[in-house]
Amino acid sequence: MDETRVPSNRRLHSSNVEDIMAGKTLRTVDSILRTLNERYCSFVLCYRDLSRIRSNTVYISLPKRLDSMKLRMDGEEGDLQRMRSEMELLLTEFSETVEGKGALSKKLTLYQGIHSYVHDLIDCLQVKVPVIVEHENRLLGLLQAHAEYLMKRRRQDRDDEYEEISIGLRGPTPHPQESIRGEEKEREEKDKRAAERKGRRTRRKKEREDSNEKNHKEGLSTDDEELELDIQRFRTQKDGILEGAIQVFEDVEEEFFEVEQLLGKFLLWKSEDFEAYRESFVPLCIPKVLSPIVRLHLLHWDPLQDDSDIFRTNWMRSLIRFGFVPSETRESLSSDPDLNLVPSVNEKIIIPWIERLVNAEYDPVSTKQTKKLVHLLRKLLSDYTVMNSSRQIHSLLKAILKKLESGTDRDVFIPMFDRGYDHNHASYFLPSDFDVSLTVF
Repeated sequence: MDETRVPSNRRLHSSNVEDIMAGKTLRTVDSILRTLNERYCSFVLCYRDLSRIRSNTVYISLPKRLDSMKLRMDGEEGDLQRMRSEMELLLTEFSETVEGKGALSKKLTLYQGIHSYVHDLIDCLQVKVPVIVEHENRLLGLLQAHAEYLMKRRRQDRDDEYEEISIGLRGPTPHPQESIRGEEKEREEKDKRAAERKGRRTRRKKEREDSNEKNHKEGLSTDDEELELDIQRFRTQKDGILEGAIQVFEDVEEEFFEVEQLLGKFLLWKSEDFEAYRESFVPLCIPKVLSPIVRLHLLHWDPLQDDSDIFRTNWMRSLIRFGFVPSETRESLSSDPDLNLVPSVNEKIIIPWIERLVNAEYDPVSTKQTKKLVHLLRKLLSDYTVMNSSRQIHSLLKAILKKLESGTDRDVFIPMFDRGYDHNHASYFLPSDFDVSLTVF
């Protein structure tokens, strides 16, 4: 039977596989022996180290080890307790936050509305303030021109009367022929002024007789009568300015210029979140926000000429009633941050306007204006708690004093006559001039 022959290449391949397997086995055995050797050496070394430890050393070190472990455990227990407390606080805060979600949402809506309103209000006032200032300047300029006209006329009448008396005492002064024509024109103007002056005095005398006024002194009369045409022209110009002032906010919603509605926005904030309202210094800002609107209202108020009481106007009543509640007590009122709202408006807005009116049109010789001004100042200081030490009050008093000094320089007149002059020639002029000087002083 023939032997089965295996190809030479297949025999070679089987031999290679056997060699490879044998090599792997040797390496594995070497690795195991090496590992056993290392562990044996470690055990021997550990045994040698343990053989050196004494029982008393172990006994002494165990309590220290136990104390250390207790300290560490106490610290961990403290940390655990603190974490539990913090967790309780966080849970409480979380529950409060969940419960107060509605209130916070309401506050968010409130502040978003206030922010939007204040932003729009500032934009509106930035546009309107220059227009308001323009109307103020126009009105004050008109009042000043009118007052200067009346004062100039009074002083001219005084000079004319003095000149007439002087000419009557010493006789006419001769002039060159070429100046006669100019003198005639000047004389015509003087005669016209004398006739107007006499007519005004006659009308005033008749009014006093009709009112049964006694013990009147002519120098104390307020010589501010005008012709009907001049009065109508002045009123037309003034009404035109005031009409323009009324139309300043005609293109604006009422909530941006009506004092009551504007204050209502801040009152809502005050009622919803009082602490934030106070800590945000809103009471200090309200007079500044109201200033342009109040100044616009003040254009219609002239305390030196009118008898109207500004403290009875609707916008002033809104300021007085701001924040008032029927259940308010003396203690709650004393802690109200808006307690000084009206005095602050008076001090920062109204008194400066009075000062500007004094500079523009106050005539110290006018008894009517002086009485009205004195009454107004007394009312501000007594009824509306404006402090005497206020910087604005001092500025107003300085303006009045400056007007009095001007009146003393220009209206106090001391006539100079010869020793033997006839008193009958100056029977009206001298008492009147003396009374005018007495009025100024």
